[in-house]
Amino acid sequence: MATLSVQTLTGKGKVIPSFANAAGGGDVAPNAGGGITIVVRNGDASAKTVTFKSFAETALEGTAVADKAFSIPAGGLLIFGPLDVKPWNNGSNQVEITYSAVTSVTVAVIKGA
Repeated sequence: MATLSVQTLTGKGKVIPSFANAAGGGDVAPNAGGGITIVVRNGDASAKTVTFKSFAETALEGTAVADKAFSIPAGGLLIFGPLDVKPWNNGSNQVEITYSAVTSVTVAVIKGA
């Protein structure tokens, strides 16, 4: 898995994030203090599924917390976050992301200051 860089939003200015190519084996995003948002663009002609792995055993209601999967249509954009530490962080304080395919898929990780 490739490690994505977190881009920090500062002050009142706006940032146009830099996107990286999605890795075939998936990506991880540092989320030690929580609060990251993950943006995924699908520039391909077919839909892609992006999955965020859950590391919580149970929710407050006592039910299992499942991984969260989203279908991104061709040319679509997904914004997921801000993400809490639980249930999204693995033992290394990273969010794990996998993709059904990575052709023309790019990803950025942003965090507000």
